[in-house]
Amino acid sequence: MESIELASKLSLDLVPKEMIFDSRASVDSSRWGYSLLLEPFCISNVDENKTYALSIQPLHNELSKQKRRPSKQKRKASPVKPFFVDFSPPLGSRLGKRLSGGEDLLVKAAGPRKGVFAEEGAIVYDLTAGFGQDALLLANAGAAKVVMFERNPIVGALLQDALRRLGSLANSLDDIDGSMQQGVSLLSDQLFVEIGDGQQMLAERFSHLVNEHGRCDIVYLDPMFPTRTKSAAVKKNMQILHGLLESQTIDGSARQQEECTMLETALQAASNRVVVKRPVGAPVLGGPDTATKPSYQIKGSVNRWDVYSLL
Repeated sequence: MESIELASKLSLDLVPKEMIFDSRASVDSSRWGYSLLLEPFCISNVDENKTYALSIQPLHNELSKQKRRPSKQKRKASPVKPFFVDFSPPLGSRLGKRLSGGEDLLVKAAGPRKGVFAEEGAIVYDLTAGFGQDALLLANAGAAKVVMFERNPIVGALLQDALRRLGSLANSLDDIDGSMQQGVSLLSDQLFVEIGDGQQMLAERFSHLVNEHGRCDIVYLDPMFPTRTKSAAVKKNMQILHGLLESQTIDGSARQQEECTMLETALQAASNRVVVKRPVGAPVLGGPDTATKPSYQIKGSVNRWDVYSLL
């Protein structure tokens, strides 16, 4: 039933899984780039808490076509495993370590613990949510509310499903391991997703405000980086995101105009600051000749965060 409703909602073809991945099947899968799957997912060891995770999987193994060291032995390319968004990642995963480790540079740049509109922390609007990892970091670091805006309906569906599972996890705290309980209930009340163009939705929302109600403390922007010129491997989830958003083919001038408009809207809506993630060597948002410069920057080895302070 969930598959039928999801396919109808996203206007997608509904095809049995065995027909997609069986080369002997009569279905021509070459016209599809990705498939959405409902993969089994266990919230806990209790049978009643078994559910599914909406996952995405490339159909043509494009993610394996990266430059690798030459090998004398010809190896058969292994299929890419389905990917799903997880807002309660294992502690040993890359994201789990960021959540449980020291202060992240993003958290340092955003300062999500202090807000004007909520006593318990900042209200953050993430206009370019992607798979929600940065939003999760900000919520975990003390933000009172993080609203994720995502314009791609498939990415939005993956985020919504992750929130569904997080809510189920919060409702099953008595059945899960104690190490997973910390913060789960809070996170399920802190994270929200809205599907649509973040800049347009925020501009419309801001234009209808007659007072301070509904404004946010922080706007976070993570526009998709331009095409890489080096052959370094990109993480699987980012390759999938690039493929879905098709941002690698956006014209440079159109990209710059879109970024300028997004920044302008963000500066109007935020009361505290706007934080923009950029590659460490990239120009500021809007290009090097823009009159709107960040107040300061926090630099890492690969990325930096430009902070536009409004206080």
